[in-house]
Amino acid sequence: MKTLLATNYPQLNRYILTTHQDFLFLAVLDSKEECLKALTIYEPELIIFSDCLKDIEEDLEKQLTFINEVKKYLPEAHILFLFTKTTLGPEQQRVVQELGIFFLYHPFPGQKLNQILYRISDLKQQVNIPNVVAIWSPKPGDGASLTAEAVSHVLYKNRTEEQKYIGLVDFNILRPYLKYRLGLDNSTVIDKLLPYIAAGSLTPDILLEYAPSINKQDKFRFIGGISRPELNKRYNATQFNIIMETARKFFSKTVINAGSSLDNVGTITALKNADLIIAVVQPNYLSKRCFKQALSLFPALGINPNKIKLVINRYVEKELEVHVIVAGLEVEVLGILNDLGTEANIIEEIPLWERKDNKNVIDYLNFLQDILEQCGLTVPREKEKKKKLLVRGLNIC
Repeated sequence: MKTLLATNYPQLNRYILTTHQDFLFLAVLDSKEECLKALTIYEPELIIFSDCLKDIEEDLEKQLTFINEVKKYLPEAHILFLFTKTTLGPEQQRVVQELGIFFLYHPFPGQKLNQILYRISDLKQQVNIPNVVAIWSPKPGDGASLTAEAVSHVLYKNRTEEQKYIGLVDFNILRPYLKYRLGLDNSTVIDKLLPYIAAGSLTPDILLEYAPSINKQDKFRFIGGISRPELNKRYNATQFNIIMETARKFFSKTVINAGSSLDNVGTITALKNADLIIAVVQPNYLSKRCFKQALSLFPALGINPNKIKLVINRYVEKELEVHVIVAGLEVEVLGILNDLGTEANIIEEIPLWERKDNKNVIDYLNFLQDILEQCGLTVPREKEKKKKLLVRGLNIC
């Protein structure tokens, strides 16, 4: 969760920073003016501030005015107000509660403070049901395209009556190979949508008209393909944003192959705007090193690393007990995608998943469904015996 910390209380700041490393702390501030500037730059999801903040210190009217300014600019943001010197009367408490503000009085017991922060985190997760998921890998060849294809097939197979359409979108314009694996060699959907985007007239109906079906399934559509990859510089973030927002309105679930290159405008747009990022990493030094380097660039690119869930693509023999920590950020490892060999094994071979004589493929499907359940993308299944994930963590530092 993107968080601004503005308390002018060093001891408290230290405690929050060290005990809540799953939050993305954008700035530590000590004045109202700095905080207002930071709101426009970062658009945080949580603001923690206290009554000893400069410019509003010990003045409840100014503090309530400041809260109203924040709520007006960021109505969906959560606010935690820490009172160190001010005490609210019954009427003032009612006003603060009506604004939806969490508050706590000094001294701040760690247990109570943590309960409030975890509650805010849970509220955020409940609101953000991941309907758009970007599949990304830190370097080419780690399996982002293969995983995006597999995830979309599983979501299509497990869709409910309310989920009419499932979309698979390819924003990897540097290597737009996904269409060939789907047997849609002539697909240039992105190019065909550009005139409508330029005219501001792209609608879900037009999207449906141009998006071909996958494996002859009408409710399963593909958006991807460009005519000349070598001219990728002609595409811009606005175009991909419009395609993404239209897809969000139309598809019940959208899976985006984001590719890997951070110089790809399609990749950056997908990672910035998706509800969830599934990072596919191979258990080797180069892949882990690229992952760590990419995460260090995410803040400058406007990508929230807290949206990342990690999966390992390739079979791992033994359990790894350590956590993934990159620059103070703990990344959850969801599990392993068993190795199917080469990507050729999955091309046009989705029915292969139904073959009970192929243990490797069945294991792959089971692991993938477990991962999607953990992400909230599919409804949990009833299981006779719950599988344990082979990997709980991966040290990439």
